[in-house]
Amino acid sequence: MKDIEVTKQKTRIHIDREEFESKNPTTGKALYKLADIPDNRELFKSVTGDSEDFLISRDDHEVVLHEDDHFYTQKEVPIIVNGKRKETVQYDLSFDELVKLAFENPPYGPNTLFTITYRNGPKKNPEGTLTAGHSVRIKKGMVFNVTATDKS
Repeated sequence: MKDIEVTKQKTRIHIDREEFESKNPTTGKALYKLADIPDNRELFKSVTGDSEDFLISRDDHEVVLHEDDHFYTQKEVPIIVNGKRKETVQYDLSFDELVKLAFENPPYGPNTLFTITYRNGPKKNPEGTLTAGHSVRIKKGMVFNVTATDKS
């Protein structure tokens, strides 16, 4: 009987424009270690076309690589929510995500309504009011005021 040799395929990838070789498939955890990515940064896989870039989680989920895949890291962006500094790596935040950032335990109830206003945003949305079911583009230093009211 002939032994079947299992080889680990190496694939060339690029992280923050630096070339690396990685076994394939690999894990998110291994990619973070390969590029020595600090804890305050997230790793994204660049995607072409109309799709959003893909966040690589820092865990043991399998990541299948393709020759010359490109990845980049993103630093957390500071924003102010109800006077407190928060950080996010997201380009957009939804109404629900901002409520969760504003309140550790949001005061949900049958008559609770939330109001979100913002300022210091990017050119696309420099200031305004965010309504439920919508998202807003984030910019460093953007300020959000999230209030909860009870209509009872």
